[in-house]
Amino acid sequence: EEYLYNPYNTENRSDSEDDDGLDDIDMPPEDSSKSRDLSSSKIFSLQNAGWKAKQYGGARIKHAVSAGNVLFCATDRGRVIRWNLHTGDEQELVVEKGGHDVIFKVHVDPSGSHLIIGGNQGDSWYSPASRAMKARTMPLARGARIESVCWDREGGDESTTGEILVGTSTGAIFKTCVVEGKDKYWRQIYNLQDATQPICGLEYELFPPPGKHSSGNMSDGGGGGGGGG
Repeated sequence: EEYLYNPYNTENRSDSEDDDGLDDIDMPPEDSSKSRDLSSSKIFSLQNAGWKAKQYGGARIKHAVSAGNVLFCATDRGRVIRWNLHTGDEQELVVEKGGHDVIFKVHVDPSGSHLIIGGNQGDSWYSPASRAMKARTMPLARGARIESVCWDREGGDESTTGEILVGTSTGAIFKTCVVEGKDKYWRQIYNLQDATQPICGLEYELFPPPGKHSSGNMSDGGGGGGGGG
């Protein structure tokens, strides 16, 4: 039995759902062939991914991210599996030997060059994602459980992440930069008043775009104004 929601399937709709008050409106004739194609197509499909749990000691996947047709799977055995979905090649990164349930989340940049691994107890690791993977601790980030990462799409390359923003489980946002595997600084730039609220996601946009200029006006509550460029 199919449990996926299909907005084009009207077989199981009740009479009350069909009565939408549009009976008196002339509607254009429906293309029956197109309707059949839409109703028979599945929005999602499930396939056997061939996860070799026995190969990794019965490890279970806790968190997964992807970039560039490569999947990074964090397991409950303190390891990250780099799985190339195109070639099928797998590479195992041991974050902590003998560690159980030490990984909280993994974060990969859009280019697939950098991987940040957040731990459950406030430890964090960095690893190159496109080359030979090797986990290095991020000492400046110790104590922060990383919930989200906003990557630098303009200043990053294979050797550096550029300036990135990191959201934590305690409602704080930090700015940092990793160069050649080392975090250069760790500065808090914002925090929520409620420390129990995690920063689940971060996004940024450059304004104005590179090479363009902007101008604007600013006024206070009393009606005064000023200009800026």
